[in-house]
Amino acid sequence: MARSHHESSRVRRCPYRKASLLSLALILAPFALSLVLASASVNPALPRSLLASALENFKPRGDLSGSGGGGGSSSKSGAGAASVIDGPVARLHMLSKDQTRGRCLDGSMPGYYLREGYGTGANKWILFLEGGGWCFSPRQCANRAKTDLGSSINWPSVSDVHFGGVASADAGINPGFYNWNVVLVKYCDGSSFTGGSGRKNKTEETGKTLYYRGHWNLNGVLQDLLETKNLNHGQEVLVGGCSAGAVAVSIKCDQIATWLKDYGISTKCFMDGGFFPDVVDVNGERSLREKVQRLAELHDIDRIGINGDCKDAMEPSGSTWKCFFPEYNLKFVKSPMFVVNSLVDYKAVAIAMSPKAKGKANPLVRCLGSHLKKCTPQQIQQLQYFSSNIKNSLNSVQKNRAAAGVPFEAFTFTESTHCVVGDEMWQKLRDNVSGGGGNGGGNVAGAASTGLSPTNKNPNLAGSFNSWYG
Repeated sequence: MARSHHESSRVRRCPYRKASLLSLALILAPFALSLVLASASVNPALPRSLLASALENFKPRGDLSGSGGGGGSSSKSGAGAASVIDGPVARLHMLSKDQTRGRCLDGSMPGYYLREGYGTGANKWILFLEGGGWCFSPRQCANRAKTDLGSSINWPSVSDVHFGGVASADAGINPGFYNWNVVLVKYCDGSSFTGGSGRKNKTEETGKTLYYRGHWNLNGVLQDLLETKNLNHGQEVLVGGCSAGAVAVSIKCDQIATWLKDYGISTKCFMDGGFFPDVVDVNGERSLREKVQRLAELHDIDRIGINGDCKDAMEPSGSTWKCFFPEYNLKFVKSPMFVVNSLVDYKAVAIAMSPKAKGKANPLVRCLGSHLKKCTPQQIQQLQYFSSNIKNSLNSVQKNRAAAGVPFEAFTFTESTHCVVGDEMWQKLRDNVSGGGGNGGGNVAGAASTGLSPTNKNPNLAGSFNSWYG
């Protein structure tokens, strides 16, 4: 059977529907369905003294222009967008035109890096969806198509991405997953793998032909792993992502899990730094919402790329764009989900709260970077509002999923950083060590001193994560 035909038949039967704070260092309890948030006793305001402590050694982490930026990265490499892998070599595997309809923005083929597992991990897999921002307009996408986040032309044959943390090959750092197969699904579509357009789009603005096929890129990678890399013999799959990749996990988790269930494979998912909330920004506008609405239309995400249950719920009101935001979409996810997120993630603050004007530094990020010394009282209130929004969203999702009998857990912390599961912050948070600023369980004492009562059986990231995974 030809690959192209096999792919189309597989798509019909896979679940891609309708062609288918509270406290500083809120830590949701580490056992599925046992988490109880003491929200009634929580003052949502973020005390300036504790916020200052949390940001005392603020250091922006990751690539500001790449992972989560609004207009596409100016970086020539997508590596900074998702710092995830060390140890043995991860080699590039490119898809061919007869395998998939998928394309990067510039029309080049999608692909992935694979570090093969061994021993007890030979049939276990981590699928990591790369992050790297989004493009909201044809011009932004055309610019992005000139980078490694929109084209595969310059991807190296061996990954230069650091695979650390939960994907580390060091058993001392990562005893639970060190010998698993690790796949880094490369990101080159600008839509968090949701683009559903099957057409080529020549834009009047730029004269460039662009491809909005992120859904098909992920589809093709999964198909190739099943057909050629023995994923079909897998036992367990952990699907994760950072930033825009975490947004993709929120959207794609159930689709992947339902597909793999046909092979008897158990699937769980985790999101790292994926909360870019639908908030009112410093100008009194919902600028991120407007951008997401443009993205949804441009990439045609509701054709096939979003969670089907969320689409069904939002379609009558014409608000399927909401399915792009984790705070709305996670209430429809049926698969076990673990969320790790900073309550003052500098990148999310910049994108959702403080869209910068041309030629001007981002004011709230500048405030964070000054250890609050340059923050106005109004900016402190804005950071409190942002943090409370994430806390309240996670609280709401947890209650919703608990009522539905779905395992959902979260680990939040107050160091102003972006994405931690894939790098050295995993170990710092894992060991409950203050990395210079308040982070992870290191803030439990500080939180308690304010009368807050986080319910933590494992006040560190690895304890929570491993208890959740089981």
